[in-house]
Amino acid sequence: MAKIDKERLYNIANVIAKRPSLKPFDFAEGEYPSIDNNIYHVLHYFFFWVLMEWGFWYLKGNKYEQPLYGSLDGKKLKGDNLLTALLSKKFLSDPYFFNLEHQTFMSWDTFVEMFSDDNGPVTNLASLKRYNMMNAMSLWFLNHNTPEQLLSEVNRRSRPLKEFRKVTKKIPGFDKDPLEKRSLLLAMVLNNRPEKFLRISDGEELPAIVDYHLMRMVLRTGIVLPNSLERYFLERRLLIPNVMIFFGEGIRRKTYDAVNLLPSLSDRDMSTIDYALWEGRRYCPEMQKPDCAECIFDSVCAKEVDLFQPVYITDFF
Repeated sequence: MAKIDKERLYNIANVIAKRPSLKPFDFAEGEYPSIDNNIYHVLHYFFFWVLMEWGFWYLKGNKYEQPLYGSLDGKKLKGDNLLTALLSKKFLSDPYFFNLEHQTFMSWDTFVEMFSDDNGPVTNLASLKRYNMMNAMSLWFLNHNTPEQLLSEVNRRSRPLKEFRKVTKKIPGFDKDPLEKRSLLLAMVLNNRPEKFLRISDGEELPAIVDYHLMRMVLRTGIVLPNSLERYFLERRLLIPNVMIFFGEGIRRKTYDAVNLLPSLSDRDMSTIDYALWEGRRYCPEMQKPDCAECIFDSVCAKEVDLFQPVYITDFF
């Protein structure tokens, strides 16, 4: 079983603590909907965006092959950047497009068109699985309440984040991950946005949002130390068989536990920590040589660059 290197964790926390310029990302810049948009449209957009935030890579045989790439308006884009650019283009042309009422009755052809780049449908995004996930989420809202009503109700509670997590666990697409990656990512977005869609009260702390990139960061920096069997799969980027998924889940759980210690060690909130680690992964990509000199963690990093995130197939997060 993987374990946490507490000294390394402390050193990482110290780097974050000593950089007051680090701030949470507000999700209102670049390709994201700007502050001058209708809040109803923006809110529905982010429920959809978070639901689609997964699976940006390809498998070949029993091994990770490469990240998802596409081209939009002549610009090569990768993974999350491609997804966000495609959705932004649609949002700019039709802000109503992502409203739950429209999602409920969206045709397959319209869905595929939304996820088409310069070369046609992006098969990893324009998939039947994603289409069914959209339908399941939109139908749940149709039969329960709207995102606006949901947030109005949780924001009236003394612990709105706790209530938000409780409610979103019932929503299809948000309901199967024990570490609640989608719910927590959405909570961070809605709290960080200038509109402050979601209130987080004093005494509440956002837990770690564990995706593939964060697992790769904690492994390569040396925060989480895999055992010999885990290392074998990670270094070779091999698909973890279903009977051994607990190895990958063990690393994910250790990542969650380790990163949840960083707020108290650094005296920074989780949104700031998440942004610092997200920025770090830009300099330590999946397939290219890391650019360690540009990374703020360079001096305290173990530089375990042969390690990779666990490779297993799931749409839970």
